[in-house]
Amino acid sequence: MNKITIEQFAILSTELQNSGPINLESNVKFSASIETRNVAVRMRFTFSQSNSPLLVLELVCYFELEEASWKSLYKGGEIIFPKDFLAHMAVHTVGTARGILFCKTENTPLNSLILPPLNVADMITEDFVIKKDN
Repeated sequence: MNKITIEQFAILSTELQNSGPINLESNVKFSASIETRNVAVRMRFTFSQSNSPLLVLELVCYFELEEASWKSLYKGGEIIFPKDFLAHMAVHTVGTARGILFCKTENTPLNSLILPPLNVADMITEDFVIKKDN
């Protein structure tokens, strides 16, 4: 991991109800840069309660690959990032999000919000493929 950006952080409400579940919506997207041999993992988390949004966190973690590792991903005219490899990077991104969430909500009622264990392998159902420009 060579860079982290917080694309969005918004506390939309600090009104936590004493009862009722907290809902979490999450998604993950991938992109890559051939020039810098970077893979970007973008994750977004939205916490809500009783259909009222509480907090949104969107971050991007960038991972730089060594040249030999990058070249091993080339298959014909494509670069194929296996889903297991993507899941590995996503796990690190979730851990980073946990730290950001804790720091950004410190001394607020939302500091009790925690990213639960997420099975990112279930979120990533296929390899990420980009066409290599010749």
